[in-house]
Amino acid sequence: MEVPAGQQLHYLLLALPAMKRLGILNCVVTPQGAATAQSAAAAALALGLTVIREETTDDRPELVEEGLKALVRRGGVEALFIPHDPVLSESKNLGFICQRARRARIPVMVISRSSVETGALLAYHADFIESGRQAGQQAARLLAGAQINTVSP
Repeated sequence: MEVPAGQQLHYLLLALPAMKRLGILNCVVTPQGAATAQSAAAAALALGLTVIREETTDDRPELVEEGLKALVRRGGVEALFIPHDPVLSESKNLGFICQRARRARIPVMVISRSSVETGALLAYHADFIESGRQAGQQAARLLAGAQINTVSP
């Protein structure tokens, strides 16, 4: 149910059509964070964006802030993308990132609606609650004896 990074970044470009330089920040502690950052970088390049990546070794505020400052210094990023990173997506870490990015006037894109409430500009991802609700409705119909429509090969 993961939404590809290219689709996510497409919506960031709709919100910021003049954007040319994208910053991507991830934590190297989790393989998932590194893998999704790599995927996002490849998608951004395919969309014609210049990608500036920074990594942090953990969630200590001073290290996260150092990574954010490096993104601004190195590349003058126009937006920041936080990929699916279990460390940086934690509420306290993301709140810190969004606060610092806001001071630098850099909009942040994340992958979950709850993260927007933390201060990010936008999010685009699968709605797991809605998916679960729909699956529950289908299961209830099946348990009530509804026929399943299947497509034959």
